Amino acid sequence: GSPFAILLPVGVGILATKRLSETVVKITQKEFRRAQKLLQQAELPRPTNAPDVELCTPSRFFQRHRHYLQFAFMASSEPVLDIWLSWGRQQLQELTQLFESMSTQ
Repeated sequence: GSPFAILLPVGVGILATKRLSETVVKITQKEFRRAQKLLQQAELPRPTNAPDVELCTPSRFFQRHRHYLQFAFMASSEPVLDIWLSWGRQQLQELTQLFESMSTQ
């Protein structure tokens, strides 16, 4: 299994995912390294007129990835939306596994 777990911001220890894909783990590790590098830069002494280091700079996702999928779900009520979101999560997990199996071949 993965050494990482993503927890929901409610409750205690409620997992957002059953299993993290290799892709998610790699992206998460890359973002941790980027954050560590930014924090190290912020801690370095610099002249008083030097601009502050951007600690909250967004990832350059759209520059790195020209092609991506984005899904939006809409429903007539919250309970119906919950059903659609649950279905969508399962489909996306399977799709991610398919993409990963194709990329390792």
